[in-house]
Order: sequence, then C-alpha cells, then structure tokens
Amino acid sequence: MSIERNFIKVPLTSTSIVKTLELRKKGFNDLVDLLLYAIAHENKLQFLTLDVALIKFLEGVGEDTNTIITTL
Repeated sequence: MSIERNFIKVPLTSTSIVKTLELRKKGFNDLVDLLLYAIAHENKLQFLTLDVALIKFLEGVGEDTNTIITTL
C-alpha cells in the first residue's frame, strides 16, 4: 500500500500566495512556513509545526491558529 493514498493534493492558488506575501510583510521571513500555513488555512486543513516563533507570530497578527497542531 502506498503512503500517497493517505494524503490529498491541494492546489497552490493565487490566494495562498497573496496571503503568504502579506504575512511576510508583517514581519515573518520564512516563506515556506508561511506558504504551508496559507495553503492549509485556505483549504481548512490541519497544519503541523514545531515552529514556536511561527505560531506566536500568527497569533500576534490575529491569524486563526486553531488548526495548527504542535507537540509543544
């Protein structure tokens, strides 16, 4: 059985790209983390991260962090 059967593919949309760039302008420089967050947020998916700085940043700018999963 392939592990790919347990995942879904989601599109990279202009909405996610714009959200990523807007968040970067607000002060967080890791584009990959921001893009992954934006894609997950747009598609109402859970987002797994261990990046405390990312979580604190998102909370600080008023982003919804309810779908973020972390072990911290």
